[in-house]
Amino acid sequence: MKDLKYLYQAHKFLVIFALVGFITALLFVTVGFFRTIFVFAFAALCGFIGHYLEKNGYFR
Repeated sequence: MKDLKYLYQAHKFLVIFALVGFITALLFVTVGFFRTIFVFAFAALCGFIGHYLEKNGYFR
């Protein structure tokens, strides 16, 4: 377990992007290209809205 924690701390972005790539590949295989693009577009839109609302103090 300590080795996994060290791996994550030493190579944080490598681990994160490897997981993102793995999840993307699974989505392509299971639901197809256009549905995967829709999921990513919707997630990006929701992330943008959340960032905008947080930046303007809506959740204070």
